[in-house]
Amino acid sequence: MSLKKVELRWTVCKFISEHNHELLSRRSTTLLCGHRVITRAQKNLIDTLNESGVPPRKIMTALSKESGGDHNVGCIAKDIQNYVGNKRRFRFKEEDAQKMYNYFLERQSQNPSFVYAIQVDENGCMGNCFWADARSQAAYQYFGDVTFDATYLTNCYKMPFVPFTGVNHHHQSVMFGCALLVNETVESYAWLLKSWLEAMLGCAPSTIITDDDNAMAKAIAEFETEWSEIVGKHELVENDWLKKLYIRREKWVSAYLRTTFCTGMSTTQRSESMNKFFKDYVRPSTMVSEFVYHYEKALNARYLKEKEKEKDVKTKTSRPILKTRYKMEVEAAKVYTRESFLMIQEELFNSQNYKSSKHREEGGTKIYRVTLHGRENPFYEVAFEALEKKATCTCHKFEFVGILCAHILQIFVKKSLVDSIP
Repeated sequence: MSLKKVELRWTVCKFISEHNHELLSRRSTTLLCGHRVITRAQKNLIDTLNESGVPPRKIMTALSKESGGDHNVGCIAKDIQNYVGNKRRFRFKEEDAQKMYNYFLERQSQNPSFVYAIQVDENGCMGNCFWADARSQAAYQYFGDVTFDATYLTNCYKMPFVPFTGVNHHHQSVMFGCALLVNETVESYAWLLKSWLEAMLGCAPSTIITDDDNAMAKAIAEFETEWSEIVGKHELVENDWLKKLYIRREKWVSAYLRTTFCTGMSTTQRSESMNKFFKDYVRPSTMVSEFVYHYEKALNARYLKEKEKEKDVKTKTSRPILKTRYKMEVEAAKVYTRESFLMIQEELFNSQNYKSSKHREEGGTKIYRVTLHGRENPFYEVAFEALEKKATCTCHKFEFVGILCAHILQIFVKKSLVDSIP
């Protein structure tokens, strides 16, 4: 080889070594689709955690801690989600799915108002399913302005069970329908919400109260995202005061929801009640074909237990004991259900403990300051519009629960501005 060729080769090699660089680091390549793998040991741990009811995203956190970081796990959260979902589909025996489908067909033949939706994957395997009977649909037409969902695992496939619950005029929990999901992904919840909306004739609720520990929250404006954007924009991520404030967010974020009608519902209260009720009828070993049958049995039992018709009759045929001499209380006893009347009666009775004084006037609106007798704080402001006989209070109980507060009632009754319910 000539000296010139040797020099040329040396120059090229030197240029490459100086200017070329590694396109992807080893840490980066492990997260590429073709390089990701779930080991046998990881599968055993995933199976154990999944059988204990731990969702895929938390399983990923556990694997990350065990491996010393996400980049050492060898897979991503989506892989774990797919693994769990595929295993559920594999275990979802064909005869079990067929039995459930036959049950839906039988129910629909008995009552055409019964609706259901089943999602089938590209392999023809059954996936997510949703159903609602005629009673649930009728209840939604009356009381569907607020919807609550509580998610927990109740069948042999560990499929999330999602019941949609509301509150009726007797302040009882009523069912609007339910679903069994293959997984808790955004795609599954998007399919569920679409199916549910179609079943309810396109009538969407004004409010949905949901567990913030699932993918449904991504379809709803979430406080967490807004908070992150604000602290990031103003470079306050490391601010100690804001960190402590964020930890206590459950105590103060709810204050901004007081103007949203929720019938006073809270996720903890309703989920614990519904969870306990259904556990009496279904077990972790329950097959889905048995599950839908037991669900119907539980629903019938709940209607009997709540005895809505009995409460309707009681409201119409009996008179409650009155606590005041106010004309408004007599009228309320005639127009409210008994449970609602007892709530407003309590507020009316408590209104006697308050005093009020005209604070200022803005246009045609008079604003009163309301406090307990003998105290200056805390105080509430009640704005009263005489022409429309409309009042709003800074406590926002009426907007949140649907019941007039003691502060507004104090203005109505003591000031003799309103003697009947607007």
